Amino acid sequence: MKRAGGPVRNIGRARAAGALAVLAVVTLVTLAGCDLLSSLSSPSFSPVVDDLRDGADLIVAGDFTTVNGASRQGLVRIDHDGRVDPDFAVTSDGYVVTVEPVVRDGRTLVLVGGSFTQINGVARSGIAALDATTGAVVPGFAPVLGPLGANDTQVSAILPVPGRDSVIIGGVFQGAASDPATGALDVSVTSLVEVRWADGGAVATFSPALQPISSGDLFVDSIAPGLDELGAWSVVVVGQFLAANHPTYGAVHAAAALDATGAVRAIAEPTSVETSRLRAVVTDRERGVYRVAGDMLTGAVPIHYAEVYFIDVTTLNDFQPEPGTPFVETSTLTTVLDAARLPGGRLLVAGPESMYALAAAPGGLAAATIVDEFGVPSTTAYLSVGTTTYPNSFVWRVTAASDGYYLAGTFEHLIDPLGGTSGSTLARVDGAGVVDTAFSVAFSGPRANTNPFAFDVVELPPGF
Repeated sequence: MKRAGGPVRNIGRARAAGALAVLAVVTLVTLAGCDLLSSLSSPSFSPVVDDLRDGADLIVAGDFTTVNGASRQGLVRIDHDGRVDPDFAVTSDGYVVTVEPVVRDGRTLVLVGGSFTQINGVARSGIAALDATTGAVVPGFAPVLGPLGANDTQVSAILPVPGRDSVIIGGVFQGAASDPATGALDVSVTSLVEVRWADGGAVATFSPALQPISSGDLFVDSIAPGLDELGAWSVVVVGQFLAANHPTYGAVHAAAALDATGAVRAIAEPTSVETSRLRAVVTDRERGVYRVAGDMLTGAVPIHYAEVYFIDVTTLNDFQPEPGTPFVETSTLTTVLDAARLPGGRLLVAGPESMYALAAAPGGLAAATIVDEFGVPSTTAYLSVGTTTYPNSFVWRVTAASDGYYLAGTFEHLIDPLGGTSGSTLARVDGAGVVDTAFSVAFSGPRANTNPFAFDVVELPPGF
């Protein structure tokens, strides 16, 4: 299967912030991010409040076939010590890249997205709702999506919208059915769609105004709820696409804020180029910014992480750093795929095995490191893949948890500066980046990669 370039999680939560008018780059380094849902609610469909606590179960999504010797195809539920939950058993014919816990009519569910055509023997087009306890497919919710060019259909980002009783889906696909029972595709829908919770049918009133780049590709990698800049419901999307043609800045790529109709109302990164691809966006309501990561250019300056707010697309006339905030260019780091915010304004950032050239690290390279509040990577707090039989190792996801941070990806092990060594594919570290050597989960497989791969890891809230 041809992979579309990979998923990124998206979610934001917490308190409402003051209205913001326009995009400014606040800090540059790498991605930040793992929260749960937006603050919207409805009687039948509740967002999950992230109440992390010791001993919580995890759901891990990826491309693997067994976990600790038990058959698990792309999705597994494990306890805090890494033991496989025998009751949550899921099979699919592809891989899973993103997981979102939700509560629907009092029932705990997980929405899963990826590249598959069936899950537990039930036909599903890259997205499904599962019972959080048993993994059984929830009937009724069955969006129908089609492939985009040579890419397999892939759902990379999921944002439940309780106030609209719907779900926003992003990824790589062309065509969505307004009536899943007939399966007739509206091919004008490309890589971003709103679907009804009742049946998964496409919502006609949400018509995203994103356009493909010159290659014909249109990737939506991450979605986050808006900060009410538009005075009403909005959503922020990032990926690789043409968002708008601005009279002053020309083509604007990689990030956009859309209103309830899908119209592009605000833009980010006004000097980006076609090759820019943002991998993740998280809404930080407490601080009133969006945290974005990936590969982007402002002029000739490479940026891997930024904290931004958006500018109205019709009045864009200012693109300046936030006053008093250090403007950091991270030339010492290559692509960063994910990160989590640490106390004191620091970040735990992660990416490919060669993300950070560091002589002190085994092999002279580190796949994760701590970056201080000024954007300077640490030379003493890092994680390296060391000597490994895994080609092209990297850390794809960093998830904040009740007792530290989980790093997921494809690696044989991660090694901290003290010599602590993790197991493969999934590691747990503390806020100083020290590996919890007692936590080890054995993944094997997969079908499509050389080595097992974990795309996402979610710590489940109470009641799941």
